[in-house]
Amino acid sequence: MKIYKILLVFFVLSIIFAGCSGGSEKSFTRPFDDFGGFSVKRFKGEKLVNINVPVKDGFGWVPGSKITGYLTFDFVYTTRKDKNWNKRKINLTIKIQDDLILALDLDKNAFYKEDSTLKFRKSIKAAVSLGNSDKLSFSIKDSGGSNGDNFDLISLVIVPDKGPDHKKNKNILLITIDTLRADYLGYYRKLKELYPDKISFSPNLDRLAEENLIFTNAYTPIASTWPALSSIARSRMPFEHGVQNNGDQLEDEESSLGQHLFNDWFSVSYRANAFQLDIGGFDVVKSFFRKDKKLKNSAKVFLVENYKKKFFLWLHFLGVHSGYRPSKEMLSRIEPEEYKGNVHKAVGPVLKKITAGERKVTEYDIEHIRNCYAGELLQLDEWIQEIFNIMKEKNIWDNTLIIISSDHGEDLYQHNNHFFHHPSIYNTSLHVPLIIKFPDSEYKGIIDQNVSIMDFMPTLLDYFGIKTEYRMTGESLMPLIRGEIKERTRYLFAESENNKILSIIGDKWKFIYNPDNIEAKTQYGNPYPVGVEEFYNLKRDRLETDDLTQGELPNIYKKFKFNLLNFIKSFQLDKKRKDRKKISELSEAVKKELKSLGYL
Repeated sequence: MKIYKILLVFFVLSIIFAGCSGGSEKSFTRPFDDFGGFSVKRFKGEKLVNINVPVKDGFGWVPGSKITGYLTFDFVYTTRKDKNWNKRKINLTIKIQDDLILALDLDKNAFYKEDSTLKFRKSIKAAVSLGNSDKLSFSIKDSGGSNGDNFDLISLVIVPDKGPDHKKNKNILLITIDTLRADYLGYYRKLKELYPDKISFSPNLDRLAEENLIFTNAYTPIASTWPALSSIARSRMPFEHGVQNNGDQLEDEESSLGQHLFNDWFSVSYRANAFQLDIGGFDVVKSFFRKDKKLKNSAKVFLVENYKKKFFLWLHFLGVHSGYRPSKEMLSRIEPEEYKGNVHKAVGPVLKKITAGERKVTEYDIEHIRNCYAGELLQLDEWIQEIFNIMKEKNIWDNTLIIISSDHGEDLYQHNNHFFHHPSIYNTSLHVPLIIKFPDSEYKGIIDQNVSIMDFMPTLLDYFGIKTEYRMTGESLMPLIRGEIKERTRYLFAESENNKILSIIGDKWKFIYNPDNIEAKTQYGNPYPVGVEEFYNLKRDRLETDDLTQGELPNIYKKFKFNLLNFIKSFQLDKKRKDRKKISELSEAVKKELKSLGYL
């Protein structure tokens, strides 16, 4: 029998297992028809409680029928660390009837601390064929389980397979927020237990992240706007596409994220920064000179006028770029008490004097400058929500794939007394947020593996089934999102000073290489020292303040150095280094833009 008007089924369950002791295996099995069509049953131990949940688009289960599609579930396993933690093996298996559809070893490094317990949370998608009399079972096996361990199935989503054409009319919204660090996103702070005494600076983006996909280890290949945006558009490293500094232009006319590949979309680019950068491939490009509010209002007008079209809209906000000028209202939410320090304007000339040591500041002053940075995000978070509200009003929210990220982060006095990003090679300026909302929130959860902003293009092409022979350095994230890739180490590379300074980032470690001992300079002309070699344990030292090359190095250091040297050799980077363009070679329009942003 055919099933009509099936779009999405949300089942919300909580399954709590207790009484595990001395190593245990706990299973939960129920006939699938127990879940019902218009109600959900919540299980607590063996007690069954009915709860009513609105079912989207009138799902009806036809007796005797099967649904072929995808089962997506979000679960949390809670346990406690014991003396045998390193030897413990924790495994989750899922079966339909007696057919195994998934076996997952829980990576102990991915557990996070909450109160006195350790938690592991993951969203997984698996292809299934389910009948209303089938039995779906979840089994957790923990070699060191104990009383109080819980397995909670947070959500269960059934997405019927709608065939290859169902994605054809989906929209794409890409929002990049200039200079936004990952650790200033509230939901990221919550996951990593950072600054619990601070309010969230991004409550609306937090909600989007919590209800969809968040990537906790996303990186840019360079801490500079023009090169980073070009890497998004080309899915290549800066030394590959040729834009290594602000003011450079792309050296090729190959495909980009615009019309060259998405020629079925009405492609539009609105930018409040990097407006002189010619990415190419868009039907419409509009520039908003440092005016985020104007960009936001224009985006709302665009959506009202074009919501019936299939569009690809890229919004690049100036965001939290230096100088940091929040409104009094936004700053007062973060600093309820009036600031009485030495820095009344967190703008370029003031920050320049601080970096040069010409103006003395206290920790109180530094915290105020960081609060000004956060205040800018708090305002932008509200403006982005206004855009989301228009999408919901026009009923295109569920039909749109949304990516939220940044071009790079920002040093906020963590390195070399610097309040800026270029020429930083540290994660304060390389680690960026990444949230993806798929149409109908098809995927959700937390992904901790390393990913890059260069992955956006191949991910979109993969999701929409667009074939291309264009060579991309980035990777599609779809296998990772679908749960098809098990835990692995992905090495990411970053560059600075025309690839004369490089870094390699693994899961836990980072190696920085400055073989010619280049003396980097800030945009103010101040020295920005980077050692010939630096090595950091990111798990223990996320801000990279303890350089391990100053002491006894761990054995893995040699592996990271070897991988970076192999990277240099494979791309012949030692032969591709070039000097930055002279200011006299830049156009007047480019000079004006760079000067307004503090680069000149």
